[in-house]
Amino acid sequence: MIELKNLSRRFDDFDVFTGVNAKLANGKIFVLYGEAGVGKTVLMRLLSGVLAPNEGDVRINGFSVVTDLRKCKPLFGYAPESFAGDPFMTPYEYLRFIAGVKGIESETASRQIRELSELLHLDPVKDTPLCKLPPEVRAYVNFGQALLGNPDFLFLDDPARGLGSLETRELYSLLENLKGKKTIVLALTDPEPAAFLADEFLCLRDGTLESFGSLSEDPCRDGTEDGELPAAPEPDAPGAEETETPEDAPDSDGNECEKDGEETA
Repeated sequence: MIELKNLSRRFDDFDVFTGVNAKLANGKIFVLYGEAGVGKTVLMRLLSGVLAPNEGDVRINGFSVVTDLRKCKPLFGYAPESFAGDPFMTPYEYLRFIAGVKGIESETASRQIRELSELLHLDPVKDTPLCKLPPEVRAYVNFGQALLGNPDFLFLDDPARGLGSLETRELYSLLENLKGKKTIVLALTDPEPAAFLADEFLCLRDGTLESFGSLSEDPCRDGTEDGELPAAPEPDAPGAEETETPEDAPDSDGNECEKDGEETA
């Protein structure tokens, strides 16, 4: 079970959310949504221990992400919104690196990487640098690294970002096959495409988290005109979504390889 206990996070004098409490039962898929900038990525980073709360706690199967992160890490896989792998690593090298970070035994890691490569169609590009791969392939690598170690919990921040409609349907089909086997929190701006996956919806707005069973019960549209969600902060405002991409991460066209070649020529 995932427990959010009086969870609060602020940036300077801007409160992203305050006093959030929730219990997310094991084996379910939770679709977390809200306007861009409302704090979904912040919440996902709190769940995964990348960011610390100002107050409160996140507990995964009873362990505190705040004080027992080392015990929590083997329990979950996290795919950030923006893939930040070393652009000059191949998919195979990157997955091996992540397996090492996770402390997965070498033989087990090799087996899991083979299985993931087949599942995610990575075999044809396993020796190609990430910076030369299209966004949809890097999105699959990002998803794959979260699955390494066969964790019971998955925190996926907009995992279909960069995917076309066909690849998105395939990714959601993979998630559907995990239903009942893993607890998944799936953060999206638009919940509609993944509505068939959800056991429960989590709407983040105005610093609060509301839970409901179907989009027909959607509380995020209550009190708004024409069914629109409340306006979100501007992208550069405090509380706007933060990305995981470092300054040297590859751009969407894979030009980082060319850039490096020009600099080192």
